[in-house]
Amino acid sequence: MEREKRLPKITDILEKPESLLEPLKIVEELNQAILKIDEQVKKFDSTILNFDEKLMNIPEIPEIERATDEFSAGASYSYQGQTPESYCGECLERHFSKAIGLLEEAERFSLKEGRLTRPAVEKVRRAIQEIVTAEDDIRPQSFKSEAFRKMIDQVAAKMREVRKLSWAKKLTTVGASLEDLREVKREFEKLRDLAYKAATVYIVEEQKDSIKGYLRVMGLPEDKLDQAARIVGEALADIKPIEQAEKELSELTGYEVKIDLSKGVPQLTFRRPEHG
Repeated sequence: MEREKRLPKITDILEKPESLLEPLKIVEELNQAILKIDEQVKKFDSTILNFDEKLMNIPEIPEIERATDEFSAGASYSYQGQTPESYCGECLERHFSKAIGLLEEAERFSLKEGRLTRPAVEKVRRAIQEIVTAEDDIRPQSFKSEAFRKMIDQVAAKMREVRKLSWAKKLTTVGASLEDLREVKREFEKLRDLAYKAATVYIVEEQKDSIKGYLRVMGLPEDKLDQAARIVGEALADIKPIEQAEKELSELTGYEVKIDLSKGVPQLTFRRPEHG
């Protein structure tokens, strides 16, 4: 059973009349506590208001335009005036050279075992990471040179091929054969050479006007300068065999043409064909 509540007797009140004031004291203490809470709330509101005013007085930070892509922004270029094509060629050279160096280290680490060791596998993974980074770095939309863009398309296709070959040979797992590693390394070297070729194509294209000027001095008609400069440039870039370039120039000009690249600058000899 619940314990009955005991009501105060009149005799208790008469003996201690101050007990009548106890409820009033409790109410007064409660009021004082409420007043203190209200005072703290006001101080907090005042602090927030002051903070808001300070925020309002902070000068506006100008918006920084984000670069559209790595090769067109120019912020990371190696020198002032460098073109997106030139910077792309430089980046690819760095990535591929580093990747080949890592694969060479992986080969040295594996010579004793005759297969890929764990440290060697780490080197291979880093080499493949360089390829993946290079794939992400290419921004063909920023290239103005159509010839360079076509070469970079070949480089991109070769990168995918090399990356898939590395996976097919299981070079990222311990125990792959040393011969498989060497095969993949040879493909990496072909990839690097293709990137060099792309860079050479662009450099030759940049020099097209100089080549045209040289051919103009040699007496070529204006209507044949562009085509002749392209043929010479392809021979310079090792895209076209010199013998084929000489034949095409001979057919274009009606002269017997010889190209000498031994001095770094193309030396062309034009001679009228001898008729028997």
